[in-house]
Amino acid sequence: MKKAAVMALLAAASTSSIALSVTNAKTMTHAANHYDFDVPDTYSLHNVSPTTMDFESYEVESKSSHAKLGLYFGNNPGFPKLKWGGAPVTTSSPGKTVMDFPYSVQKRQLEGLMTFTGLRYKGIPMTPYSSVHYLATGVNGDDGRAFTAIVRSIRVARRAL
Repeated sequence: MKKAAVMALLAAASTSSIALSVTNAKTMTHAANHYDFDVPDTYSLHNVSPTTMDFESYEVESKSSHAKLGLYFGNNPGFPKLKWGGAPVTTSSPGKTVMDFPYSVQKRQLEGLMTFTGLRYKGIPMTPYSSVHYLATGVNGDDGRAFTAIVRSIRVARRAL
């Protein structure tokens, strides 16, 4: 690769550490009810849902540090679960509202709640999976960045189930 191309890649990488950490690893797209999300191959995904419940729970675990990100797909998630010193950062776009406590180096944690509208379940204009609650504690910086990228990759792939 020519020196100019390498320099351009390095300059682009310095502006987005989250994108860099994900693009350096291979990712696999996973499906959970209405949603798809991407998990780097340096992490494993475990379905920890109890049987016969109207929600789904997953753990994303680092294969090296064993840090875990919890993902809850359902309604009434009881947000927030962790202690924070203020209000979440709230953003909205058509069909989606996010209340986010971004990764904190000092607290070594992250948490948020995504709420989606316009989803259908078994022909009715509502779903038991309208919210995605995510949280992680005791997380180092590398895992915090990777978990943030995983959460940001969550997207609606199936509007109707």
